[in-house]
Amino acid sequence: MDLMNIELKDNINNNMTQDNTETIRSSKVKYYLAFVCSGLMIATMYVLFSQFILNWISTDISISRNKLKLSTVQLGNIAKTIYAEGVIVAKEKPTITNDVEGIISIDVSVGDIVEVGQVIGVLENASLQNLLLQEKAVLEEKKLMFEQSKLASELQLLNAKAENDKLLAMFETATREFKRASIAYKQQIISKINYEIAKDILNAAKIAIEHSTAYLDSFIKKLEFDKKLLSKQVERQELKVRGLKIQEASLTLVSPIRGEVGRVEATNHQKLASDSPVATIVDLSSYIVEINIPENHSSELNLPLTAEIELGEKLITGTLVSLSPEVVDGYIKGTVILNENIAGNAKQNHRVHVKLLVLNKNNVLYVEKGDFLTSNHQGHVYVSNLENGVATRRKVTFGDSSLTHIEISKGVKVGEVLITSSTDIFNNSNEVLITDK
Repeated sequence: MDLMNIELKDNINNNMTQDNTETIRSSKVKYYLAFVCSGLMIATMYVLFSQFILNWISTDISISRNKLKLSTVQLGNIAKTIYAEGVIVAKEKPTITNDVEGIISIDVSVGDIVEVGQVIGVLENASLQNLLLQEKAVLEEKKLMFEQSKLASELQLLNAKAENDKLLAMFETATREFKRASIAYKQQIISKINYEIAKDILNAAKIAIEHSTAYLDSFIKKLEFDKKLLSKQVERQELKVRGLKIQEASLTLVSPIRGEVGRVEATNHQKLASDSPVATIVDLSSYIVEINIPENHSSELNLPLTAEIELGEKLITGTLVSLSPEVVDGYIKGTVILNENIAGNAKQNHRVHVKLLVLNKNNVLYVEKGDFLTSNHQGHVYVSNLENGVATRRKVTFGDSSLTHIEISKGVKVGEVLITSSTDIFNNSNEVLITDK
């Protein structure tokens, strides 16, 4: 029994000794792990602090991140629109005027639908009509004089040709007589005096026919000249009559287009001076939009420009095709041609909102606008490195801009981060340290 108790005590003591040994070993491992972790943390903090010290030493200036505005460079589309107020008006709305004075009789009223060539009004001008009758009579007289002159010229020409033919016959007779006289004189049949007489007769006949021929040629030219002169007088009178006929025809005022009578400016039996407005015809089949654009956008208006017009719940597209060369009350007037016919959906002088797309570029690099644009950047930006907290000054090329973004065509890449707040405080430093404080 005592022996068993002794063995039991020995076993208990042995177990207690083993437990104490394991406890001591476990404590040593924990202490070792804690020491290693502390060492790693100290080493990491040393590296980070060293890097911070190196960045701080290498940079020219430091600033807190909270005081900066950052923007990431993106690739995409950049667009800019401007808004204007417009009025729908007929593309054609001619105002009919009278070319000559007279007393008007109006044949239409406001709102009437007229066709091409339909009579709008008729003018009465007695003096013009009387003058036309007089000039027509003068024309007929000149035509008769021209015909009379032609007949007289023909008779004179016949007489001149007859006289020339007579002298030609005498020349031919004298020529034959001289030949016979020459033969007879050689054969001593006639005397020398008779021979000389035949010779003189031939010379006289030759001179006479030469003068007659020259006279006939000049006489023919004179007759042609007289004929042209009288012909021109007739043509001039015909032109005068034709002009008066045109003026007479203009006494009847007709519509140049199919449309609606928008305004009637004259009243019945009113005496009108020349070039007075009588009526306005509105073509309801084709419309344009006249818009007023604020003059501060004048530098952005590079024609042609795409336009969008809000017509009720419908959006109509068009093209800005022309601009007024002058500014009136701070606005530039422009004309928008519509891409579709809105006849039946709009009325004359209907007011609309117009949006002009002045910029639309695809696949460009851009960032948000900021005060950095007004800073003394001289074509430079600050590119921030989020890993080491250093922003580096870099030269870039700016492009077009929208209301909220600006294009950077050269000097940056997609995903880079730029400082878009004011950079004046950097004093054009090459590097800036960005802190978290």
